[in-house]
Amino acid sequence: SAWEAAKNRDLVAANEIEVAKIDGAWTAADTTAFIIDGWTTDANHYIKIYTTPTARHSGKWDTGKYRLEIADSHGVDVKENYVRIEGLQIKLTSTTNFRNGINSDTFVAGGSDFRISHNIIRGVLSGTADSCIGIGVGDANSTTQKVWNNIVYGFINGSNANNRGIRISYAANNYVHNNTVYNSYVGYDLYSATPIAKNNIAYNNTDNWNGTWSASSTNNLSGPSQTDAPGLNPINAVTVSFVSTTSGSEDFRLASGDAAAKNAGADLSADANLAV
Repeated sequence: SAWEAAKNRDLVAANEIEVAKIDGAWTAADTTAFIIDGWTTDANHYIKIYTTPTARHSGKWDTGKYRLEIADSHGVDVKENYVRIEGLQIKLTSTTNFRNGINSDTFVAGGSDFRISHNIIRGVLSGTADSCIGIGVGDANSTTQKVWNNIVYGFINGSNANNRGIRISYAANNYVHNNTVYNSYVGYDLYSATPIAKNNIAYNNTDNWNGTWSASSTNNLSGPSQTDAPGLNPINAVTVSFVSTTSGSEDFRLASGDAAAKNAGADLSADANLAV
C-alpha cells in the first residue's frame, strides 16, 4: 500500500516500467489491502509486482514467506490496464459479499494486458459471504488477460453459489493455463468470455467448470467425480493425489505417486499465446 501511494505516476510520460520487488524473509503478514489506481500505463510501460525466490512460497502456503492477509476487502484491487502480479500469497477472510483475492474490473478504454501468475490465493469464508472470488479479472474494456500457475482454494460458504475460485470476464484474448482450484463452490467460471484453458485442475469443487470454454482448450482435469472438463483430451472423474488436503496444512502440489494429473498435461513451452 505504501509503495503504491509513493510511486503512483504517469509511466508513459516518464518512459518507465514500475517494479515492486518483494524480497527477504517474512515472519509477519502484510495486512493492508491496496488499490492500483491513478497511474498511466501502456503495453511498454507497465506495473510489475513480484516476489524474489527468498520471499516466495514453494508451491504451498508458507508463513515464513511474503503473504497478504486481508479481511472483508479485496486483497489487491487493480484499476490499471497493464499490470503483472507474480508470486504472492493472499489469504482473504470474508463474512460479506463481493470480496476478491485479486480483483480487476475497472479498466479504461484502450486495451489491456493483465498477467497473474505463481500466486496462492486462499479463502476463508463465513457469515453471508457470497460472490467472493480468488482471482476475478475483466470488464468491458479488457482485451488480453493471462492467468497461469496459480493455486486457489477455499472459496466456498455452504450453499452460497456465487463464490468462485477463478472467474474470467470479457476480453477477446483470455488464457488460463496450469492452475489448480480446489474446494470452491465454482472452480472455473466465466462471464461474457470464451477463454482458452489448458492443463488446469478443478477438484472437489461443487461445480468444477461453469460456462462454455474455447474449443481450443485442452488437457484440463475435473474430479473426483465430475465429468465437465472442457476442450480436447479431457481428464474426467479421476482421483488426484495431492501432498496434503488437511485443513490448515494444505499442499496442492501433486504427490509423487499421483497417477491422474501427473504427466497428463500438454507441453505448453512453445504455446503461441502463453508459453509455460
